[in-house]
Amino acid sequence: VVNTAVADSDQTDKVEDTWTVRVVGGPALSIEKVGSVETAHIGDTVNYVITVSNLGDVTLTNVSVVDAKLGINQTIVSLAPGASQQVTGSYLVTEADLGGVVNTAVADSDQTDKVEDTWTVTVVSGPALSIEKVGSVEMAHIGDTVLYTITVRNVGDVTLTNVTIVDAKLKISETIASLAPGASAQVTGSYLVTEADLDGVVNT
Repeated sequence: VVNTAVADSDQTDKVEDTWTVRVVGGPALSIEKVGSVETAHIGDTVNYVITVSNLGDVTLTNVSVVDAKLGINQTIVSLAPGASQQVTGSYLVTEADLGGVVNTAVADSDQTDKVEDTWTVTVVSGPALSIEKVGSVEMAHIGDTVLYTITVRNVGDVTLTNVTIVDAKLKISETIASLAPGASAQVTGSYLVTEADLDGVVNT
């Protein structure tokens, strides 16, 4: 800024003086990443809002926003001083994220260095197993054969391994190597009712 002041009078010539101020442009870029939750379970979707802002006093050009985990790679052609822009994305939590979801977004521009922000989500796992045993009848006679279906189900959110099914009366002893969340497996067996069962057949 070059600024000149002039003074004059009836008796003198004009005089003037100038003061020059050097204007220093200060480009500054910020990024903020916010997730919808801090704790999630497998199967949950986490929504993210990424905000980039021009905190400087010059226009920023080719402002890039990259988030590899969310598949985001966008370029903002121009961002004026004081302006901001948002980018949104989402992520589905899977069993591979049991150690937590650490997600970093990076912004850059022609005038600034890279800036980044990270949002971390803690993944809570809950293994759970259920079993259901159903017989073909509730009442039988000596000599009848009762058919049974045993169903085990993974009602948690992590894969279960070495799931064992044991039924001594039906002489069943099986191991299921792996049972994914929501999956189930069935085992069948039968029992011949004898005179020794007159008090009833209790089968666990």
